[in-house]
Amino acid sequence: MKILVKTNELIFLSWVKHQLNENDINFLVFDEFISSTEGNINAFPIRVLVSENDYVKAKKLIKREESKKN
Repeated sequence: MKILVKTNELIFLSWVKHQLNENDINFLVFDEFISSTEGNINAFPIRVLVSENDYVKAKKLIKREESKKN
């Protein structure tokens, strides 16, 4: 597994998860709820991981979709 994104931005995280789901890319989310146990200080970024086989495809997808927004 490789880290695709690390973020504290919940809207961006939701968008990334949606894009991966829509493109049938399996992923894991780590540390999604740690901030609630640590007092919502946002010191721990949420990590989205994908398999090494899907990493290049997922990275291109996220970059392509982000460039469409701008």
